[in-house]
Amino acid sequence: MRLFDACVGTVIALLIERYHYALKSGCRLEQLQLETADRIERAIATYSIVAWRLLWLTCEARRHPDAPCDTILEAHEWQALYCTIHKTRIPPDTPPLL
Repeated sequence: MRLFDACVGTVIALLIERYHYALKSGCRLEQLQLETADRIERAIATYSIVAWRLLWLTCEARRHPDAPCDTILEAHEWQALYCTIHKTRIPPDTPPLL
């Protein structure tokens, strides 16, 4: 039982580490120069959702790399991401893979 608990604890610690990495690097939270507590609080609330989504998308892409992205993203989400990443205004007709 102790080995199982240690493994679960390690997995949770790694997930927390990846979440903080997504906040720091993916969302560039440290680069925001917010001057008031209210602004900081709102930014953290918003970016926490974004970081969670990034972490979840990464996990799903690793679990199901051959699945189309519309299995977890709405059409407007994957199209906006595609156009941003590929610097184009027109997304493809079919969704790309995760």
